Amino acid sequence: MSKIKFHIDDFGLTKSISNNLIFLLKKKPNSIKTISIIVNTNKKVNLFAKKILKINNKISIYLHLNLVDGKPLSKKLTKIVNTKGFFKNSFLKLLLIRFNPFFKIYKLEIKKEIENQIKVYLKLLKNINYKNPNQIYLDSHQHLHMLPWVFDLILELSKKYNIIFIRSTSEPFILSDTTNIFKVWFYKNLLKFIILRTFNYINLKKIKLKNIKTNQFFYGIINSGHMNNNYIKKIKKLKKSNYQILFHPNIAHKNEKNIFDNEKKIVYYLSKERAQEYNFLGKN
Repeated sequence: MSKIKFHIDDFGLTKSISNNLIFLLKKKPNSIKTISIIVNTNKKVNLFAKKILKINNKISIYLHLNLVDGKPLSKKLTKIVNTKGFFKNSFLKLLLIRFNPFFKIYKLEIKKEIENQIKVYLKLLKNINYKNPNQIYLDSHQHLHMLPWVFDLILELSKKYNIIFIRSTSEPFILSDTTNIFKVWFYKNLLKFIILRTFNYINLKKIKLKNIKTNQFFYGIINSGHMNNNYIKKIKKLKKSNYQILFHPNIAHKNEKNIFDNEKKIVYYLSKERAQEYNFLGKN
């Protein structure tokens, strides 16, 4: 697997997730090519980012837009947060907001938050002496940037903030194991796969007009939470170039549930699937 380069999401989300990923990077500094960083949930994210570069100063750092976990950076929001100030929407709710009579207000608040996260990210790059501190490579937490109306907002800001790369989700269908069809998680992932492929088709037309770079191929949705050697071997056989292979080896601590304001959310980062992907990357 030495020639395969992996991408990791959710760095910076919590202290434990960040420290665990730093340990993983130390263990396998040449296997992880790119990493996406969340900037709104941890005040020490700069320090964690500096540690990344000390391990591998060639690693590429992307902005991982986050519109669902923790508290936003923006103030005076009324529609996208709950009474405690935490993000209150999911992927599905943000999709349906497009049909809400107050959509214009939601849109303004989301745009405001995207812009503030971009500003903090650019400041972070300068503080850690990153190689390209004025260029933005962008993706998002739970693939929210692929929602067509959110994607449009990002494109509106692309020239102002020099967004030169946006992740696309052109994922070839790969059945890593025939027994997957008998498992519930496969059908959940399949639904996500279909939705994101559809949105990707819509968004690719827009991104080409803006002349913004993107990855041609993407892997990590259909097998999300169940990435394994068999799946990676099948990817290698395709002999594709310009791709991303996404992993979520994100292990949090149960005491970090206050970051989410929702005990169900922290369960995801304590699941055995997260640990399995972490252990897989540590061995490959």
